[in-house]
Amino acid sequence: MTSSIRAEYSDEEIRRRISTFLSSRHFSVFRNLNVEVDQGIVHVSGELDSFYSKQVALNSVQRVAGVMDLVDEIVVDDVAMEGSELQGASVVSGLSSIGHVGSN
Repeated sequence: MTSSIRAEYSDEEIRRRISTFLSSRHFSVFRNLNVEVDQGIVHVSGELDSFYSKQVALNSVQRVAGVMDLVDEIVVDDVAMEGSELQGASVVSGLSSIGHVGSN
């Protein structure tokens, strides 16, 4: 079933749909996120001001049709966290279709 979903959406269309969906969430900080898509694998990077914003962004991306997998490289701003030790990121290379969330 996943192959039929994958065939329906190009990487650029998935990136555009993600950008539109994140923009509709009314979190202005989402404009700072970068979204890359390669064969349905979505790579999200950038800096946000809270773990709540990060979770909303990741959950939003997962809801977009055509997303096969999600790579989280979002960093939560240390200053906003005031010494929290819960910062981390996953790294994946070789992704294409780079675009800013605010650009369609």
